[in-house]
Formats: sequence, C-alpha cells, structure tokens
Amino acid sequence: MSARAAGAATGQPARSIARVIMGVSGLLLLVSLAKLVGRFVLGYRRTGELSVDGDEITYSESVRLVGREIRKSTETIKRADALSVQVEDRYPFALTLVGMACLGFGILVGVVWILDGIQGEFTPWILSGVGVLVVGILLDLALTTVSASLPGKVVLGLHLPGGRTVRLVGVEAQAAKEVCEAL
Repeated sequence: MSARAAGAATGQPARSIARVIMGVSGLLLLVSLAKLVGRFVLGYRRTGELSVDGDEITYSESVRLVGREIRKSTETIKRADALSVQVEDRYPFALTLVGMACLGFGILVGVVWILDGIQGEFTPWILSGVGVLVVGILLDLALTTVSASLPGKVVLGLHLPGGRTVRLVGVEAQAAKEVCEAL
C-alpha cells in the first residue's frame, strides 16, 4: 500500500521541564520572536514529505530562506525500523487563554469594586463591580466557544530508533490516516 503526507517539518518538541525553565527565564519569548522574524521577515520555511511505499519509508525535507532553497535532503527508512506513528489534532488555545485572563480580571476587579461599594454604601460601585464581573464571564464564554469552533492542525509524528522523531504539521487528515494505515 502506498501513501503520502506533506506539511511543515518541525523538530521534536521540548520536554515539559525544559519548556517551563525557558518560559520562566524569558528564553521562550526570545525563541518565539526569533521564529516569527525568521518566518515573516526572512521567509524561512521548512517543509517535509513522508511517503510509504511497500517496505520503505521515504522522508524528504527542504529548507527555504528568502524564497531560495538552501537545503534539501531525502532519507529512506526501512518500515521495520519505525517504532510508532502518531496522529494528533492540535487546536488553537490562545483565545482560551485570553478568555481565562478576562475571567480572572473580571473576578478580581468586580469583587473588589463590589466589596468597596458595600463598605462605602455606594450603589454605583456595586453595580459597576457586577457589570465588570458579568463582562469578564461573558468574554471568557465567548472566546472559549470561538476557540473550540476553530479548526485544528493535524500533526503526523513518526518515531524512529535513537529517540529521533519526524513531525509534520498541517497535514491533511485523510493523508495522515492513509500513512497510518500503510504503516
């Protein structure tokens, strides 16, 4: 059986503890900014294609910078050497985080204003606090609902000996399914 999948090639994701340390130190922000500059200013693209044909798996990868191909490699792997294949759906979570921040802000500010209004017997403060609280809850609900309705990206991962992983992001779901069935 023959199958093919193509997408953006990525490296192996950082371990959880490494991501936490990078996040706390601020290094994660710098790495993310460097990736954005590379992608949008310099046109850095790393694409890969994984094809299964009989007993062989072929992985081709190309790197483009400023519209020119600067590296291209092809690797053939025996089917028996593949340890496992993984397909995951990754959904966007930024809107959920913004919604959670709105909820936290609404609760914090709303409760403080309500308590100040009760203590000072000032009805407008109480009503303002309730309004901020309700707006925070509604924004969280709306942003979480929108985030859940957005389409996710399919990630195809092929685990090889020696801890090496080939990951393709943005693969068509049907192509990822065909590759899994072929393996």
